[in-house]
Amino acid sequence: MRVQATVNKVVRGVLYLSGATAGARTDLRLEDLEAGATPASRWVRVRGKLLWDAAVTFGQRGPPDTYVPMVSPQWRPGQPVSLYVRVYEHQKADATAPELEGMLALGGLPGVVRTRFEQHGPAPMARYELLALGDQPQRSVEIGWQMMLCSIALLALTGLIWAVLFIRAQSVLRPPAAPTNWLASHPNSMRTP
Repeated sequence: MRVQATVNKVVRGVLYLSGATAGARTDLRLEDLEAGATPASRWVRVRGKLLWDAAVTFGQRGPPDTYVPMVSPQWRPGQPVSLYVRVYEHQKADATAPELEGMLALGGLPGVVRTRFEQHGPAPMARYELLALGDQPQRSVEIGWQMMLCSIALLALTGLIWAVLFIRAQSVLRPPAAPTNWLASHPNSMRTP
C-alpha cells in the first residue's frame, strides 16, 4: 500500500511539474535538434516528415500507442533520429498535419519501442526527444491538481475509517460499567400513597 501511495505522489508531482515548468510554446526546428541543440521549451510546435513506414505500435493496456519518427528535409536514411512522436489511436487523423504541437516528454521511448528502433531503424540519437502529440502544459497541471484532490479526499476517508475503528476498539476494550440498582439509588420513586 505504501509503494502505491508513493508512486501516486510521484505521478502527481511529475504531471504537475511537467506542466508548470514546460515554458512558453516555441517553434522547434528539427534541423537544430538533429544538430544536437537543446529545445528552448518543452511545449513545442514542430514541422517535419513523419516516417509512418517505420512506426512502431505498442501498448500494454487499452488501444496501443504508435511511435513515429519525425525528421527534417535534410535527414537521410541511415542517420539517427532526434524526434519521435507518440500518437494515440484517436489522434491518427491529426498526425497527418504538416505542423504538430505537443509537449516533449520527460521520459523517452518505452524500452521495448526503443529497442525495436535500435534493431530495425531508424535508431534514436544519443540524445533524442519524444513529442507527446496534443499534450499541453495546462492539461498536465489540471491532471496533477485533480489527482492531488482525489488523494486528499482518499486520505480524509481513510482517516475517518481509522477514527471509527479506533472508537469502536476503545468501546470494546473498556470494561463494562458496574450494574446499578436503580431502586436503591432512587428510594423515593417507589413510595406508595
